Amino acid sequence: MIEIRGLTKRYGDRTAVDDLTVTIRSGRVTGFLGPNGAGKSTTMRVVVGLDRPTAGTVLVDGRRYADLPAPLRAVGALLEARSAHPGRTARDHLRLLAATAGLPRSRVDAVLDLAGLTAVADRRVGVFSLGMGQRLGVATALLGDPATVVLDEPVNGLDPDGVLWIRTLTRRLAAEGRTVLVSSHLMSEMAVTADHLVVLGRGRLVADAPTDDVLRQAGGSSVRVRSPRAVELVDLLAGEGVVLDSPERGLVEVRGLPAAEIGDRAARAGIALHELTPVSASLEEAFMDLTRDEREYRTDAPQEVLA
Repeated sequence: MIEIRGLTKRYGDRTAVDDLTVTIRSGRVTGFLGPNGAGKSTTMRVVVGLDRPTAGTVLVDGRRYADLPAPLRAVGALLEARSAHPGRTARDHLRLLAATAGLPRSRVDAVLDLAGLTAVADRRVGVFSLGMGQRLGVATALLGDPATVVLDEPVNGLDPDGVLWIRTLTRRLAAEGRTVLVSSHLMSEMAVTADHLVVLGRGRLVADAPTDDVLRQAGGSSVRVRSPRAVELVDLLAGEGVVLDSPERGLVEVRGLPAAEIGDRAARAGIALHELTPVSASLEEAFMDLTRDEREYRTDAPQEVLA
């Protein structure tokens, strides 16, 4: 478990994290979201002791990172995939870390296999692609078989197979009872990976809730209805709090009524329905709604492209 209490981090006159209090619990994947400059990476750096907080405390299983007797065994982190020396092979990079932490060499082979790098383990890291570098970063994070795993943008540069691998891996780690904190800008992936979401904006906490709750609270859910009698259906469904739109002939998008109620009304009126599909707001829509006023970099207005 990661406990963050009143965390503030300033760089000169800039506040990167502003009085953040949140608990990252074990046994679930927590998605860490926010616009660029929201303070996610800074928070992760404080968790693993790379930055000192200006105020507040961050504890991993009840201890500051600096006080952990075996940090690599307690916390595994991917914060910068290209942190390995380019002249070393992937195997040597991991062996050096294992020796420093007093880990058996068998862990090196285990994480190389886990990351799908066994076949390229004796290549120099400098020739690795971005995706291979990400896989090595994840292997490094898991080298100590840690109870807490912190991954900053782990799917960056990965192909679809690699993205699926990260999704499966993080969910398996959580199922084993570990604490898993994952940041990403890939909303579609977070929607199917994260059990819980922590959202930052300008260094402040914007949301801390289960993923399903964030989607529900964001609103925007609707029902797609197709019918050969769509005009009559619009009249039938119209009422206070109901928003109806007909983007094309025979199709009605309904907000403010559940699918069951729409189906019941149509049945009583003898109106045939060819489609009745609930459509939930996407995590991307929910995220944009939550952070609408919390973005440091905005591109709301179209800009001319100069030739």
